[in-house]
Amino acid sequence: MQIVLNHYHDVEKYAVENVGARESYDVRATRGVEELHIEVKGSSGLADKVELTFNEVAHAYDTETYLVIVGQIQWRKLPDGTVEISGGRARRWTSRTSAEEHLTPSRYWYRPPAHIDELLVPRQHIAWSPNFNAPMGSPSDPTTLKEAQAGLQRPSIVTYRQRPLTGNTPLGSRPARGIGLT
Repeated sequence: MQIVLNHYHDVEKYAVENVGARESYDVRATRGVEELHIEVKGSSGLADKVELTFNEVAHAYDTETYLVIVGQIQWRKLPDGTVEISGGRARRWTSRTSAEEHLTPSRYWYRPPAHIDELLVPRQHIAWSPNFNAPMGSPSDPTTLKEAQAGLQRPSIVTYRQRPLTGNTPLGSRPARGIGLT
């Protein structure tokens, strides 16, 4: 992002603002009455394709939006935990509003219609108990033992309980938060 902000400010002499937290694009660049909307995508790989959100695409149809893709970014983690980035290959497309042939649907939201029939299923516990040693519903988890003995029942609500994850997690050995389904 900083590469793009610096380029438009220092080289092309625009006033720039990072608006990604509140708009459907990342950078607003203004010079006089001219205003540019710029979407920025970055990757340490080649970035021969990028993922665009529905709102990013919709905004590009309504308002001329530049696309800047910065690929081949090099990064390293510093001893203080910050990440330093350098290099990169920045490419710019000044119009993508008519590039529908380059868009490929990759995700869909499905809203199922009202259901007709509800299945009876046994209550299953797939999270771990608070002592993290016994599965929920086991004799060492008395809060769910009664439910486990009841067998088949029609669940009225699905509840969630937070439990910490530690050790060999995707985030490494630092503590993280996870959700357990009960």
